[in-house]
Amino acid sequence: MSDALSELEQAFPHIVRNVVDKWGRRDCLAYIDSLMVDDRGGRKGFPFGALDDIMLLREVHVAQHGDPRGPGNIWYS
Repeated sequence: MSDALSELEQAFPHIVRNVVDKWGRRDCLAYIDSLMVDDRGGRKGFPFGALDDIMLLREVHVAQHGDPRGPGNIWYS
């Protein structure tokens, strides 16, 4: 196991803190999903490494806690 920080941890530590604070709660998944949609306009998006980290966090959260919104959710996996 490496002690190196992920791209998400390096570039967006505030996002990691928010995910850690919300982990296991319904609003965690909503928060992670909100990162994928530009609802403020003009955002440039995430570098691919950080996006991979976000997607992995989502997958792990769903595997551990389920998706309370079910198959109607566009991000349902």
